[in-house]
Amino acid sequence: MKWLRLVLLGPISGVVGALVFMIALKLLMELVIYTLGLIRGGVPRKDNAINLLVLAGQWLLLSLVGGGAVHILQDVLKLPSSQSEAAVAALSGLPLLVWLLARIPRQIKSTWREAMIPGRAQGTGADA
Repeated sequence: MKWLRLVLLGPISGVVGALVFMIALKLLMELVIYTLGLIRGGVPRKDNAINLLVLAGQWLLLSLVGGGAVHILQDVLKLPSSQSEAAVAALSGLPLLVWLLARIPRQIKSTWREAMIPGRAQGTGADA
């Protein structure tokens, strides 16, 4: 049964950990950008305030879903319980982490435009 935990649950643990970390990092960067946009940007304050409210909802969902998944994996299933499970989790989450890190600069640039430049709101086609 230990090999099943190693092969099946170890990779799931690594991927969940990487996703929760990257989503939290992205939300934190967006929070800073929209707060700067609220203070200084050329976009109406109402738009940035709405984006901040949406971010608050996303933080709540991340806390509930991501925190619940981490709680189940670590406290209920007791992962990782060995060094080999920890290594499998780290190695399985690493490619996803690298892929998501490569996407961050483009997402920051898009969020910055949305918060600071009038007429560049998402869905308007202005970024095309």
